[in-house]
Amino acid sequence: MRRTLLAAALMTFAGSPTVAQAPADSARVAAWREDLDSLATLPRRHPDFFAHAGRERFEREVAALRESIPRLSNRQVLAGMIRVTALGGDAHTSLLPPDSIPFRLLPLQFYWFDDGIRLTGAAPAYAELIGARVVRVGGMDPDSALTRLGVFQAADNEMNRRTVHVNALALPDLLPLAGLGDTAVTFRLETRGAAREITVPFRLAGDTAFRTGPPPPVMPLYRSRPRAYYWSEYLPESRTMYVQYNRCRPDPTLPMERFAAQVFAAADSLGAERLVIDMRLNGGGDSRVLQPFVNRLWRHRLNAPGRLFVAIGRQTFSSGMMNAAQLDRSTHATLVGEPTGGRPNHFGEVRSFRLPNSGATVYHSTRRFEMLPGRDAPSLEPEVRVPVTWADYAAGRDPVLDVILAMPLPESR
Repeated sequence: MRRTLLAAALMTFAGSPTVAQAPADSARVAAWREDLDSLATLPRRHPDFFAHAGRERFEREVAALRESIPRLSNRQVLAGMIRVTALGGDAHTSLLPPDSIPFRLLPLQFYWFDDGIRLTGAAPAYAELIGARVVRVGGMDPDSALTRLGVFQAADNEMNRRTVHVNALALPDLLPLAGLGDTAVTFRLETRGAAREITVPFRLAGDTAFRTGPPPPVMPLYRSRPRAYYWSEYLPESRTMYVQYNRCRPDPTLPMERFAAQVFAAADSLGAERLVIDMRLNGGGDSRVLQPFVNRLWRHRLNAPGRLFVAIGRQTFSSGMMNAAQLDRSTHATLVGEPTGGRPNHFGEVRSFRLPNSGATVYHSTRRFEMLPGRDAPSLEPEVRVPVTWADYAAGRDPVLDVILAMPLPESR
């Protein structure tokens, strides 16, 4: 049988003298193989799992992993299962390791800005480099490194890739499988015009002494209440009612119907001339939650060209993206920001099942959504695209809201 790339990577890693070998006892192997058999039922649960990679490749990868299990550690088996799950090419379908075998996390945090991948958080030993741009990872350019890591997590589009694949740079259980280091990973950084190299040992994974960059001089609105379901604030200088919708879930303390009534009553009493609905942090949930707000918006005077704006971005995903598309399609909204991380035509409505022995959880789509029938666009595109840079982030500027507020209001009728 032809050796697959997955099998080659796992076997090379398992054979390294620097990696502790797991005992190849028959009970452990049998348990993992039973879990793999359970995982192999995934295509029967998914609406079209083979649309991306095909049945033959899936079966080949499963067979190769099954044969390799005696030579792999428990984390390596899980990494192989994560890779097999990602073959569906569906960002809603993934495998989460169990609490008993957690994947480790290096004390590093990255974000892919328009001016490059930057270090946005680090352990104290590397904190002085926060803000530095990543130019090499394990001897590779960042794009090549992320392409290799990307096989462990499907991404719906380029913006989704900028979110999920960058996170893998801090996962020492996956980095060796991508050829980015065995016991440590080396980053070449550019900071203040000078090059620096740091080698981060994998033993630092789990370090709780973690620092993020200094707080910005002014906290922008969109970063001020990221955990709130939804909230609003009136901006008197620009006569703007600002609404942030972060989660497609009903706030147990403030139902959407009551929230919508409050927002539009305040907009009228305060004389708002512009409405901004910020969905940049909305990763989804239930798209029906927003409907009471949309019902009121349809009939309101602010549903007019030049007065209604929806801010979108890479974290606008799943039901969040669906609601943004709904507003784009059914109102006079102008979309501003980045392309969405969610694909308009996508798989979703997630269910899950647990593997019988390890307890790993497999999440999978059960339905196909068509927000743009007949047109398979990778993202919902903004009418006005606004770049996001490290300088803006560090200074606490919000270029998206700044662009919206700088637009002239139409003349009142």
